[in-house]
Amino acid sequence: MDTLLYLFACYGLTFALCDATILSGPRRLFRRVAFFREMLECYFCTGFWASAVVFAAWAYSNGFLVDASSPWHTAAYVLVNALAGAAFTYGLNVALTYLERHTPEVWVVGEKVDDA
Repeated sequence: MDTLLYLFACYGLTFALCDATILSGPRRLFRRVAFFREMLECYFCTGFWASAVVFAAWAYSNGFLVDASSPWHTAAYVLVNALAGAAFTYGLNVALTYLERHTPEVWVVGEKVDDA
């Protein structure tokens, strides 16, 4: 259950950063910088950093501390979790985009709903 929560939290943060209306103002400002503009256009890229943030928040809340005797182990653990979150985020975005593009038009009470 923790894994699913982690993965969907990664997707949720990535979606909020890339597409959510509520963050359109800050996103406009960040897109002025080439690095952030390119990152925000890539779900895998944004998903990687969002997953690292989600993992860090989870680790902090669960008392996960950096192992001073083996910092490379800790770095590898963060990297693996960030990559897993990024892969899930990218895959889910591809699947949802496909469904959005290939779903028939929606009708409500006999009237066509405008997609635009």
